[in-house]
Amino acid sequence: MDLFDKILLIETKEDFLEFLEIFIKQISLGEEEIINDNYSDFLEGIIGATYGLEGYYLNNKIKKENVFPSWRAFALIIYGASCHS
Repeated sequence: MDLFDKILLIETKEDFLEFLEIFIKQISLGEEEIINDNYSDFLEGIIGATYGLEGYYLNNKIKKENVFPSWRAFALIIYGASCHS
């Protein structure tokens, strides 16, 4: 299963933590490319991914999370921040 496909199945904090463990492992093995490989770029990526999340929700007809984002949203932001410019 592709890492992004795994993100789409995240429902709980435990799912989110499992995603992070897999993501870290894939990064360390060179299986995932990290474009934003320093803190400044990664934080800029978080900003961009967070702004882009609303468009992702609209394009995929997903109910927008206004007040409390889901664990899946956090995973999408972190995954997106690794390569969002």
